[in-house]
Amino acid sequence: MLGSLHLRRMDKRERLRSASLRQQIAFLDAELDTALLFLELAEAELAMNNFGRVDELMGKAVDARNTAANFLADFDDQDQRDRLKEKYEALARSIGDIQRRSRPIS
Repeated sequence: MLGSLHLRRMDKRERLRSASLRQQIAFLDAELDTALLFLELAEAELAMNNFGRVDELMGKAVDARNTAANFLADFDDQDQRDRLKEKYEALARSIGDIQRRSRPIS
């Protein structure tokens, strides 16, 4: 009886841990997707030479990227961390690209 109760508690902890991991993954995916959306908008504004709006959107993209980085550093699931890190690195490259293109040439 006591062993059965212990197994049920362990099972419940595992389910909660698994649910928490799924939520972390969903949050990181959403945060990175949000940053990518800000970049797409910044790209459109850059094409219209609206540099003030580009700076505003880039700031939001960088904030979303930084938030994701904070969570990614503590992420336990190696496969998901690798996948999300690739997405993060692609985002970082895109941010750098738009930042370079939005600076006036001196």
